Amino acid sequence: MTGVVVIVQPKSLTIKARPERVAVVRDARLLAWLRQSQPVLCPEQVARIASAAVQPGTWCRKPPAASDLPALQDSFTALRMMVEQARRRQAAWALSVPAVGFVALANSAQWGAAILQGLGGR
Repeated sequence: MTGVVVIVQPKSLTIKARPERVAVVRDARLLAWLRQSQPVLCPEQVARIASAAVQPGTWCRKPPAASDLPALQDSFTALRMMVEQARRRQAAWALSVPAVGFVALANSAQWGAAILQGLGGR
């Protein structure tokens, strides 16, 4: 049996070392991966799982009332906004590291004059 980790909407995906017995796929490739995989469960097992999956009690002890659905949607929207903020923060950090390094070098007594001279042409 093979586990699968599905990465949803990645900007890029680089796998440096493939984990043992685990497939890592993008969401866009999941269906193709499933189609090319060998079946693990027999049809009776699939039917039992499907019948359990359609019962609300399978997924949580106290299913949300229909009136709670807008609140649940609001929670997902807030989560999506937090993820987007984290992506922007990560990008800002990635951009700031070279800038901090440059400033540190520019402030160095040994290298500062040479760097500023090279940039300014003086």
